[in-house]
Amino acid sequence: GSQPAVDVPRDDLDADPYDSKYFTRDTRRRYVDPEFPHSDVEMLKLQMQDQNDPEVIEAKKQLEAGPPSSPGNGCRFATGPSDFDP
Repeated sequence: GSQPAVDVPRDDLDADPYDSKYFTRDTRRRYVDPEFPHSDVEMLKLQMQDQNDPEVIEAKKQLEAGPPSSPGNGCRFATGPSDFDP
């Protein structure tokens, strides 16, 4: 025919030539907390404030704890609730 032959990738099953996931390759922002992108600057700001202030104490605890884990979806999927728990 008039069209070129189809280019079929010949890789292993684990290699996906069409992998377009962005976050697996985003190494620049992988370990950056979106809430506190510059935690060292935030800690300096907190150290300059009144150390006996309850809000400063709470903010320091939150900053030292780091980003929280994802809350998940509560085992609710498009097909309804699930009782699967590994």
